Amino acid sequence: MSDGSGLMQFLNTIAEFAQQPQTKITPSAPPIWQRHLLSARQPPSITCPHHEYDQALAGAATTTTTANKTTTINRSFFFGAKEIKAIRNHLPHHYHSTTATTFELLTACVWQCRTRALCLAPDETVCVSCIVNGRGNKCGLNLPPGYYGNVFTYPAVMTKARMLSMLPLGYALELVKKAKAQVSEEYFRSVADLMVIKGRPLYSLDANKDYIVSDTTRAGFDKVDFGWGDTGVWWCS
Repeated sequence: MSDGSGLMQFLNTIAEFAQQPQTKITPSAPPIWQRHLLSARQPPSITCPHHEYDQALAGAATTTTTANKTTTINRSFFFGAKEIKAIRNHLPHHYHSTTATTFELLTACVWQCRTRALCLAPDETVCVSCIVNGRGNKCGLNLPPGYYGNVFTYPAVMTKARMLSMLPLGYALELVKKAKAQVSEEYFRSVADLMVIKGRPLYSLDANKDYIVSDTTRAGFDKVDFGWGDTGVWWCS
């Protein structure tokens, strides 16, 4: 079991073997399987809010959800520099001098447009989750290089459909930034403890009211080289 980063590490290791089959004996990043590094604490303690596992939301599906599943159409959209600039122009002036990543901006915009398109009841609770990678130093987990396994979480924030649909884009952007800002070492430890205390609950996903987003643009799947050049493979979620 591994996440996208673990898969990327595996593919790069296989690529190393493929390029140097006679001389490459060990990978440049030896695999580490120390799963205890992310085990629950003793005693486990849930110290952060985790709306992404809110079972009350999971049981709140309505007939609207079932009906919309039959009419949902899958489409791909391309957002280039021109489109990103146009979306940023919808933000209040003070956002133009602060940091709002392209991921945050697009997530907020699509979440808001999606909620409007679904025509949910004004008092329906809607939720957005952003997948956050816990590798590296930004979260403080200090996992060793070469660690395999899942090291991501998807913090969530909630609001009413009425507010998300009617308020300016800046409101949605603040919620997306808030979701990401929750993540820390303590948040990851709290998730691990929740898995033990609550019996590994599933993500509370209502197809209409919950929206989960990930960014794989920097994952490096298109850079894997088995000896005949970059694969050119890419995907997104």
